[in-house]
Amino acid sequence: MYRPGVTRNSYPPSAVRRRREHIYQHLPLGVGSQWRIAVRRSALLRKSERYPTLKVDGRERYRAMAYALCMVFPVLIAAVLGAIIARSIVAEADAHRLELPDRWFGPVCEECGSGLDAVLASCRPHGHAQRIANVIVLVTTVVLSGLIPSAVASLWLVPAYLVFLWMMILLTVTDLDTKLIPNRILGPGTVITIVLLVAGHLVEPSGGSLVDAAIGGAGYFVVMFALAFVVKGGLGFGDVKLAFIIGVSVGYLSLGHVLVAGIGSFLIGGTVAAFLLVTRRQGRKDAIPFGPFMTAAAVIALFVGQNITDWYLR
Repeated sequence: MYRPGVTRNSYPPSAVRRRREHIYQHLPLGVGSQWRIAVRRSALLRKSERYPTLKVDGRERYRAMAYALCMVFPVLIAAVLGAIIARSIVAEADAHRLELPDRWFGPVCEECGSGLDAVLASCRPHGHAQRIANVIVLVTTVVLSGLIPSAVASLWLVPAYLVFLWMMILLTVTDLDTKLIPNRILGPGTVITIVLLVAGHLVEPSGGSLVDAAIGGAGYFVVMFALAFVVKGGLGFGDVKLAFIIGVSVGYLSLGHVLVAGIGSFLIGGTVAAFLLVTRRQGRKDAIPFGPFMTAAAVIALFVGQNITDWYLR
């Protein structure tokens, strides 16, 4: 960058010192923030190469590499955990669909009872094809799990939001299969998510607000309860209970995230319902589960809720 009176080899070192001080102050724990810091450090190193009179300490390069690794490792760990949990999601969803006891480990083939392959598309010994939903669950879980560390402000919140994400995916599959949101999944998932969220907040309070989480959970629950009471048969009580944990989880980030999740669920649901009616795949009297729309809007709010609220307020 050209500056009047500053030659290529006489870049003012005071600017570099100010830049260093700006970078070093208040380093947060979030991976997204660590990535931005690493980018800034890399830019500083590149600038020092352009201006030889700038002597950057060798520790700068190691710190930049360390912060880059702070982004890569959590993403890889979360993605690997997502691949493992995806098999549990498929196993439990199949057990719920077939009205069998809970099965959290080792999805099996419905025809021969043998284990499924790595991508959950067929069974190992006989090659019986499985439903395509298994592969969709695997890919979705791995990709979204890997994105969780970059979506939250603190690494201490990653466990809570991983559990929340996995619960949303599992409840989406069960609701699409049976039009039910089972308490045996929603109840424990809600408790575990809240406990991990509070624990993460106690370690690093800057990631969000527990007050906003309580307000978001209670507000979303009350709104859905009122709608279920007014529109009888349109919403089940499982949707009402689901609204509570969604409101708590995304409300911890901000109350704007709750609005994105709530309004988004009705926008997505209305769009899909209109499409099904126009294409005559569903009739007016056919029941359409609302839970998947709530979970989809919650995931959208988790990842891009802040962008949506900023765009709307702008």
